[in-house]
Amino acid sequence: VPVNDPSHVSASGTYRIIASLGSCIDQQVVTVTVNTTPVPAPFNGSFCSSSNGYNPLALINPMSGVTWNGPGVVSGPGFNPFSAGPGTHTITVTSAAGCFSSMQVVVNPTPVLVLKTPASVCSPQTVNLYNLIDPSSVLPPGTALNFYDNSNAVPVNDPSHVSASGTYR
Repeated sequence: VPVNDPSHVSASGTYRIIASLGSCIDQQVVTVTVNTTPVPAPFNGSFCSSSNGYNPLALINPMSGVTWNGPGVVSGPGFNPFSAGPGTHTITVTSAAGCFSSMQVVVNPTPVLVLKTPASVCSPQTVNLYNLIDPSSVLPPGTALNFYDNSNAVPVNDPSHVSASGTYR
C-alpha cells in the first residue's frame, strides 16, 4: 500500500522505501515508531493561592510512566497552589519516550480580609459594614464583597445601613 504523504507519517510500522532509475532499483525497509503524546486531563477552574497541600484535581490522569513538571507540582501527581503562587502556570507532562504536552493552571490570589471592631451605636443609628474593612486588607482586583448574617444564610440587603445587633460574615 503506497504511503499518501511520506513527509508526514503518523503511524508506527514498517515501511519500504524504493528508489528506481529506469530498470535499476534499490529498496530498504525501515521501522518507524510514533509514540503517543501524553495529554493531561482538561481542568476547568482555578485554585486559590492559600490552598496549601496536595491537590490532585489539576493533574488527574490515568497515565503511567510519565513525568509532571511545573511550578507547584508535587509527587502523586499533585499540585500545590500555595507553592506555585498566584498566576497562570504551565504544567508539562512528558512520557518516557520524550513526548510531551502542557496545560495551563490558574492560581488566583487569595483575598485577605482584615476587619476593624465596630463601635456600639444607639438606635436608630446604623453601622456601615463597608467601613469595618481595614485598609490593610488585601483585596485583589475582581474581589467580590458579600455580607451575610452569622448563619451564612441571610444576605444583608444594605451593608451600609445595618440596624440589627448580631454577628455578620
